[in-house]
Amino acid sequence: MLSNFFSGGLSASLARHSHWLRTRGVGVLVAGAAFLVPQVASAQILPTFRNGNDRFVELRASIQRGYRSASSARYNLYVVNPKVTSKRLIITEVTDLFAKQGGELNLESIEVRACTSMGSVLRRPQCEESLPLAEIISCSSTEGCQTYNPVTEETIVDPEPYEGLPYISITPQEPLSPDGNYNIVFSNVKNPRLAVDYQYNLSIETPNNVCAEDWRTALGHCAIGTWFVPIDIDSN
Repeated sequence: MLSNFFSGGLSASLARHSHWLRTRGVGVLVAGAAFLVPQVASAQILPTFRNGNDRFVELRASIQRGYRSASSARYNLYVVNPKVTSKRLIITEVTDLFAKQGGELNLESIEVRACTSMGSVLRRPQCEESLPLAEIISCSSTEGCQTYNPVTEETIVDPEPYEGLPYISITPQEPLSPDGNYNIVFSNVKNPRLAVDYQYNLSIETPNNVCAEDWRTALGHCAIGTWFVPIDIDSN
């Protein structure tokens, strides 16, 4: 069974002792699994990556306006053929720095788009259809937890403090196909002040909690992979 590496409720003390960062070219050591990531350009779509034991996969990502403190950035987080039906998508920020460094997400501007083509070296992915969502939850130690209902456009703020790694939970109205391709879009993002590579892990809750034992997180979800989102010092 995988550790809490992909879980959205990892304690703050464990998070502090289980990762380290280097500015612009980040290395992350979490729960015994090491990732060394080269410096990348902010507009680049990252290639698929696997670490030494062939278990953790780096997922493709791209970012527009990917420099620090930009107020209208867009993150494109791609999910290609996840192989399991997705009842809920859980995105955990392992670096635990985004909100602490002034980063802000707009829950009303989060989308899940179906992709008809994943593109090529010369062509961008084609992901036009925005799928209806039932619920979006965002939790961090700095902002607490908020629940946004895309149907009623209402936001509920939980008054209780939250301790653990920041995470976003996205529930579509209908489960996502295991052989589909998707783009999770964060629009109108305020980027954090710190220029490093931010690491986000994706796990999926399936309708019947069906997941291979080797890919099961401590919460019973399926560990899918990792995005690295680079934030540059400036726009040049």
